[in-house]
Amino acid sequence: MTADVNAIVRAYLLTQSDVTALVGGRIYCPRLPENAIMPAIGYRVRGGNSHAYIPPLVTPSIQFDCWAESPIEAREVYRALYYALQGLQNTPMGSISLVTDVATEELCYGDVWQAQTFTTTHALNVTAVRIKAYRSNTPGTVTVSIRATTAGVPSGADIASATFNGDAIVAADPGEWIELAFSGCPLAAATQYAIVVRAPAGTLLNRLNLMYNPTDVYSGGSRAYSLTAGPDGSWTATTDDCLFWVEDSTIYSTIMSAIEEVQGQDLMDVDIPKYFKVLTFFGIMIRAD
Repeated sequence: MTADVNAIVRAYLLTQSDVTALVGGRIYCPRLPENAIMPAIGYRVRGGNSHAYIPPLVTPSIQFDCWAESPIEAREVYRALYYALQGLQNTPMGSISLVTDVATEELCYGDVWQAQTFTTTHALNVTAVRIKAYRSNTPGTVTVSIRATTAGVPSGADIASATFNGDAIVAADPGEWIELAFSGCPLAAATQYAIVVRAPAGTLLNRLNLMYNPTDVYSGGSRAYSLTAGPDGSWTATTDDCLFWVEDSTIYSTIMSAIEEVQGQDLMDVDIPKYFKVLTFFGIMIRAD
């Protein structure tokens, strides 16, 4: 999948209170609209290629124009932008997770399916899901999907899914984290969804052992199970939680601010006052699988 880098960057900046305190939601791509309220930020991507050795990493540079009615105010916006972006390291965009040291296993094989519900805080575009598990013998292909929920348990068809070879993971407790790439799975804000896990070719002796925390430590959802291969109405909610990670598009690192200058600019009309902008470039790496 090709990531919408512009959307990823805007979504991140809207979470930065120092930026929004100055510009609110006035962060525009590729340029400011006519008669835009000041101050504001305009930005655009200036190219970028996939990383040679890690294709899901794309490396564009982005031009930001920090607009205001005075050069001092434009610089204030620039500084807020700079501190919001400079030196980021492995910063996920809206990831939701439960990672604990206290865990035991629940069986997953044949018609015995497991699920974990979770609640979004804002709109996500899921690029990866991780579960923690180990195998007993050869469970075969394991499918992990995302579904809607009704009354706190999975419902409906898969929204998106991915598979992995259950015969290739570790065969001992405490298991390993298994990451599955999703080709973009948009989820609505403030909505509960479910991660559904199954090994349909598995048996009691050839199964997936899904790691979970036996206490209710995650407030946004809980583990559920089905003994009849997951049709609507077959799910039972529990008071414990599977270990999981749902990852949105992720900014991995900004490199540096390369150029800064203040320019007087006419936006639309010679009769309006001159505005000022600080022009700056950032190199970034964004996980976009």
